[in-house]
Amino acid sequence: MKKYSVSSVVLLLALSVLSSTFFSFTPKKGGDVFEIYLNGKQIHQQFVHADKSAKTLQLPAVSSNDKIEVFYSHCGIVGKSRVLTVRNEKNELIREFKFADADGKRSYMSFYWKDISASKNKSAKISLYYSSKEIPAGKMLASLTWKDNRNVAKL
Repeated sequence: MKKYSVSSVVLLLALSVLSSTFFSFTPKKGGDVFEIYLNGKQIHQQFVHADKSAKTLQLPAVSSNDKIEVFYSHCGIVGKSRVLTVRNEKNELIREFKFADADGKRSYMSFYWKDISASKNKSAKISLYYSSKEIPAGKMLASLTWKDNRNVAKL
């Protein structure tokens, strides 16, 4: 029978504990993520596998030339046949934006606030939806509400 030194046993035990610790905290690979930007500044990021609910974020007062951008990634890949849809509180279509397929890993979908505020919408609440070849049924990303005179939005 072979005799092992105490230091060899301790080293083996330490390596076992260390390797099991590393594998215990391995992050999940994949999963959808989306980000929302206002004038190039990220205002929201959400990992869909961890949180499926639509969030409401307070924005500063917006003007008609403010640019809203959305990035949606399907497990690290940009979707095909991407569409952003804006609907009122009765779920009636206000505006639909279609975006060309992209080759890169990051492709933003953007529109200006005036594109939706200039519509005939009289609703106090607007919902922003995303759909693509990968999510044909669509997914609500955020809810927009505002005060008439202050042009303040919640996203």
